[in-house]
Amino acid sequence: MPSRRLLERERYANYLDRPEHLVAVTARSNRPKADKDPAAWLPIEGVRCRYVAEWVAVRRHWQLSVGAAEKAKLVEVAQGCPNAPLAQPSWTGGVHESG
Repeated sequence: MPSRRLLERERYANYLDRPEHLVAVTARSNRPKADKDPAAWLPIEGVRCRYVAEWVAVRRHWQLSVGAAEKAKLVEVAQGCPNAPLAQPSWTGGVHESG
C-alpha cells in the first residue's frame, strides 16, 4: 500500500481544481525557473505580483512550509504589490531552512 506522503504527492501533482495550481508556460520560459523557489528566481516584473500571490495560495492550500530566504523574498515582493490579494503573507506551514 502506498504511503500517506506518496498519496498526498500524487493528489498535489494531479490537482487541477484551481487555476493557480497549474500555469501553462512555454518550455523556453520555464527553463530558467526549473525547480527554483522565489528566492532564487522570479518572473518578469509585469507578472511578479500575480506569481507571488499564486505561489502563496498554493503553499497555503497544501500547508507547505517555506524556507527563510523564500519567505523573505515573498514578503519583499508582496509589499510592492498594492493590488495583490496577499499583501503580507501569513503562513500556515512552518518555516524551515532550505539548504
